[in-house]
Amino acid sequence: MLDTNLSVITVGLIEAEILGTLQPLKALIENESVESIVITPHITSNLRRSLPLSSFYEDEGEGVYQAMNHGLSKAKGSYVWFLNAGDQSLLNAHSSLSFLSTIAATIDNALSSKNLPVLIFGSKLFATPCLAPLSRGFVVLTLLSLGMPASHQNILIPRKRHPEFTSAYWLSSDYHLLNEMIFRHASAMLYVSARMIAKLAPGGISDLHRLDVFKERLQISLAVHHQSTA
Repeated sequence: MLDTNLSVITVGLIEAEILGTLQPLKALIENESVESIVITPHITSNLRRSLPLSSFYEDEGEGVYQAMNHGLSKAKGSYVWFLNAGDQSLLNAHSSLSFLSTIAATIDNALSSKNLPVLIFGSKLFATPCLAPLSRGFVVLTLLSLGMPASHQNILIPRKRHPEFTSAYWLSSDYHLLNEMIFRHASAMLYVSARMIAKLAPGGISDLHRLDVFKERLQISLAVHHQSTA
């Protein structure tokens, strides 16, 4: 039995959306180095039958970020991939194997699990090897402009270095987490591929509250940089 390289964590309320996100990933989840963790308040017999290789845990109703923390606490993989219900994986059976090979090679090349970099997919520019030395600067500039280097569905974070999502922010806890990792903990970043591995479901909460997202991100940036320079 291989060590678990990847934990796929899915948070969702609606059974059909959970199935729509995870059933196309059958080839990935069947790999012995991958685990699938589902956090939902509605654990049905149909879900268990349809996703026999997934582990199910009850959502305690404290919000999406706390549900994601619950999944994180159950994860055993070297890397964590948050793919929430409604999000769409862009992997097929062939690219799933390539995807896992990339993760396994990254783990093998690291001196220890503490040195594993954050993996970012979907950058057409900074996935180019010759531009790799500039990639960290690109992350910094993106965060300083209140943006993200990629959607969280395209960012894999080493489990042992993955802090819990804070409940202080309703919409931007993932942005807060990356700021903390980059500016306070100097985490290594690696742009892996120009190809995205997942697509965000449109019309989510962040799309509907863009002004609130901006306000939270500005508050986060000011707080993190004040702490970093103190």
